[in-house]
Amino acid sequence: MAYVEMRIDSVRLAKYRDEWLIMLKEKDGQRYLPVYVDKSSADTVNKVLRGDRSDQIVNDGVRTMLAGGDEVALVIDGVNKGIFNAECIMGWRGGTSSVKYSIGQILAICMRTSGHILVEENVLDKAGIDIPVN
Repeated sequence: MAYVEMRIDSVRLAKYRDEWLIMLKEKDGQRYLPVYVDKSSADTVNKVLRGDRSDQIVNDGVRTMLAGGDEVALVIDGVNKGIFNAECIMGWRGGTSSVKYSIGQILAICMRTSGHILVEENVLDKAGIDIPVN
């Protein structure tokens, strides 16, 4: 399957729900992917967006991996009833390792490490929003 690279466009409180929304935008296009997260994850992403370099967003194991300069990617490769299947993939000693975190935490880690946010094309087709440019 083909993957599309995304970036964080904004973090906001959802208008009609008491949930936070992180809007991912296609890096080289006009499609968006809304990702609902809890307040804690939204706060973490907002801190990183504001330039906070605190180590509170990662645990010791992830900090060790990041110290080695390994790359990080959030991969969203499925959606079922509005729930995304996502994982954090890290390069680790010449291989890869999957780490379980919430999507919000992974987004913060990717932002902090210049990691990649990758979404499978069919997920964007199902859950994405296409906003045409005037």
